[in-house]
Amino acid sequence: MVRCPTCHRRLAPASRCPQDGSFAPAPVGQVATPLEEPSAALSSHEPPSVRGFTLTKLLGSGGFGTVWEASTSEGARVALKVSHSADAGAAARLEHEAATLARVGAPHVPLLHSSGALEDGRPYLAMERLFGHTLADEIAGWVGPPAAALLASVAGALLESAAALHAKGVLHRDLKPENVFLVSDGRFSAKLMDFGLARAAEKPSGERTSTGPGAGTTEYM
Repeated sequence: MVRCPTCHRRLAPASRCPQDGSFAPAPVGQVATPLEEPSAALSSHEPPSVRGFTLTKLLGSGGFGTVWEASTSEGARVALKVSHSADAGAAARLEHEAATLARVGAPHVPLLHSSGALEDGRPYLAMERLFGHTLADEIAGWVGPPAAALLASVAGALLESAAALHAKGVLHRDLKPENVFLVSDGRFSAKLMDFGLARAAEKPSGERTSTGPGAGTTEYM
C-alpha cells in the first residue's frame, strides 16, 4: 500500500500526488501484483518442479512464497502459489486457504484446482488464473473522484462477493483493495483473494472469544 505522505491519498508506487505534488516512494519489499510480466528481480527466482504442472512465468513474490503462471496436463491455465517454507505452519496456512476457497467457490473467489506438496515438502495451491486488475490498481489510476456510475459498479461487485462469503459462513477479515480482483465484462465483478486471516463466522461451541490485537489491515478494519 502506497499513500501520499502529505494528504494520505492512495498512489501508484514511485509517483507524485496530483493533489499536492508530494512524492510516494515504492515500499520496501514491495510485492509485484500478479498481472503481467514480472520485474527483472522477480525473474531471478528458480521455478520449482511441480508434478502435473508446467510453469511458464513468475507472477509475483512475497514473504510467504511465490506465485507462478502454470498449465495443467489438460491445458488449463492456473496460478500456482508455492510456499518458501516446508514447515507445518506454511502447510496449515495453505490448507486453510484451500478449504476456504472450496467452501465459498467460484465466481466470488478464484476457482480451486488442487493443492499438495513438492518433493521437498513445500506446500502449493493451484488456483484459477485471473485476468484483470486489483481494486488497488483501479484506485491508483483515478486522478480525481470517480464517476458515480463507476463507483456504484465497483462497490456493487465488492458487496456482492462479500455477501456470498457471509452466506457461506466465512469472514474474510482482511478486505482491502489489494485483495479484491476486478474482472470487467461489460460490468465489474469482484473476486476476493488472500484468505490467510479468514475464519468461520460461527465459532465452534465452547470456543472463547479471543482478546488482544485484531486481525486485518489497520486502514480498512
